[in-house]
Amino acid sequence: MITRKTVPTSPITALLQKLGFSPDNVVQAASENPLNFRDAIEFRQHCLGERTRAKMMLERTQAERALAINKDFRDRGEKITEAIRDALVLLDPEVRTASDAFARADESDEYSKLVVEAFRMQRDCLKIVADLTWNEMSIQRAVSTNAEKMEATQAKLAKYPGGV
Repeated sequence: MITRKTVPTSPITALLQKLGFSPDNVVQAASENPLNFRDAIEFRQHCLGERTRAKMMLERTQAERALAINKDFRDRGEKITEAIRDALVLLDPEVRTASDAFARADESDEYSKLVVEAFRMQRDCLKIVADLTWNEMSIQRAVSTNAEKMEATQAKLAKYPGGV
């Protein structure tokens, strides 16, 4: 018998599964959205920190490698152009590794912006639903209040000798 392995759900996947709501769970979604929004912002801060660290590591690695290349050529008594040095820096395995790490961190940072935006959109949708519900309740209160006034007025008019 083949059994499926359950893949552990990442915190961000679990958070994204909380996006969306229906008429049946709108109150629950509204009560949970601030906490989910906070979690999304914490994810965003984490990704931004990772991006910053990766960028600093890339720049440091590039600078170290450029200095080493300059020193190597100087020690051999050879001249090197800036363009050739820059090309050698780009081809360096450590620089490529740091560059790849920065690219992944940058991608995650952009993704985290979208996650925050998704929860911001949900917040806005919930506000629209709340406003519509409030307006509907206000209309119902006005109708029932006016209906009561109308009934009271009709009762008074019924007492009028000419009848209505």
